[in-house]
Amino acid sequence: MMSTYSKKLGVLMSSLLLSCGGFAFEIEQLASYQQKYANTMAVVLNHSQFVSLNVNAKTGELEIYETDYEEVLYLKETSKFYTSQSIYTSDFFEDITEISATIYTNTGKKIKLSSSDFQIVDSAPSSWVFHDDDKELTFTLKELGEGYRTVIQYTKKVKRPEFFEMFHFMSGYPMEKSRIEIVHAPTTQLKFFEQNLEGKQVKVETNALKKGNIQHVWEMNDLPEYKTEDGSTDMNNHLPFLIAQIVKYELYGEEIKVLGSSDDLHAYFQDFLLLKDENEAKVKTKKEKGGMYEV
Repeated sequence: MMSTYSKKLGVLMSSLLLSCGGFAFEIEQLASYQQKYANTMAVVLNHSQFVSLNVNAKTGELEIYETDYEEVLYLKETSKFYTSQSIYTSDFFEDITEISATIYTNTGKKIKLSSSDFQIVDSAPSSWVFHDDDKELTFTLKELGEGYRTVIQYTKKVKRPEFFEMFHFMSGYPMEKSRIEIVHAPTTQLKFFEQNLEGKQVKVETNALKKGNIQHVWEMNDLPEYKTEDGSTDMNNHLPFLIAQIVKYELYGEEIKVLGSSDDLHAYFQDFLLLKDENEAKVKTKKEKGGMYEV
């Protein structure tokens, strides 16, 4: 059953879609984008992330949901060769709770993927990461071409409040709009780390909402595509991105610390290693006993 959070989000996204009008682009509109982005295959019209932090009064759990919405317009017929898509995830850090992918053809026909079109597979192992149980949610956009538009939306439940994903404002395609919104209770304290935003035009807002919650917004517009070059350093040295960190939150009148200092981070990693060893031991025991281990 869809949660109240998901229902509200659905209404919000539906309103957004309706405000954009029909999904079949007029020839003049498509030509305008093709002229503006003559050397690229597609343009991201809207990449938005909405993050909600709430304390569940019944369970005492700090519930964190991240919903990504991405709308892409394809400008060239060669896009038909690039239908494979994937979303990275991790069993340890998060769960993907909902996903939808819809293609709108250049004639306005709507093609919506079904649940059976999505598969979770193991990512290639990495020897240099601290914890590696990465997965990929893979799917194929059934049909693409010039003037096609796709809308992909998915929600993740964050299992470890110590870590948020980075929000990158840029991607391999140019972006018309890139936006992140974070909403939390006034008794929850967050820190924000803005990286590579110096000299960039970014709209930043902090607002008090009706029910006392706090809203933080970062928005950038008309961003070029990110291009990699041989010998270039890690993209995070160049791309503008945001990291949110939870310092503490309140539960039944008591402050619960999460990551307020370097000592907190050190203590977390110590606990993390112990928990990792326990999980690996449980998996090994199940396999030795011939039990099923499902991801």
